[in-house]
Amino acid sequence: MSGSIYTRFVSETIDVRGVSVTIRKLAPAHLAEAAKVQTDEAQQEMRRVFDTLGEKLFEDMNRVTPESIEQYRSSVSADPVRAYDRVTLMRHGVTAWSLAGPDGPVPVTPDTLADLDDDAQTAIAGAILALSRPSLYQTEAEAEADRKNG
Repeated sequence: MSGSIYTRFVSETIDVRGVSVTIRKLAPAHLAEAAKVQTDEAQQEMRRVFDTLGEKLFEDMNRVTPESIEQYRSSVSADPVRAYDRVTLMRHGVTAWSLAGPDGPVPVTPDTLADLDDDAQTAIAGAILALSRPSLYQTEAEAEADRKNG
């Protein structure tokens, strides 16, 4: 049911190293929350770095070039998940999985999602983001074709 305007009805099942993970399309509010969490964490890290480095940070900031800014933008374009908090995307987007532990099935909870390894989090969050915002993964040619086709 990929054509639904109700995001909860749009889902798919992906495989992450042998675990079936059912994900759903996220509503704009969920995407905004994940982006805000990521931004807030980045700001906290910047404050920590400033508190630690102080004046040296201003010296380093003077070395920022247009090329380094473009390089950063390109890295985010190449990996759109970097602009979002992965656990927040997964908390809203994972509806079920086949993960089992020694004591049986592992429930989908914020804690179990946070305990996934880095590669699994990246794969799942990326699939959720691609389902929710496919335009982030389009090439320039695809985006241009979409603009022309309305």
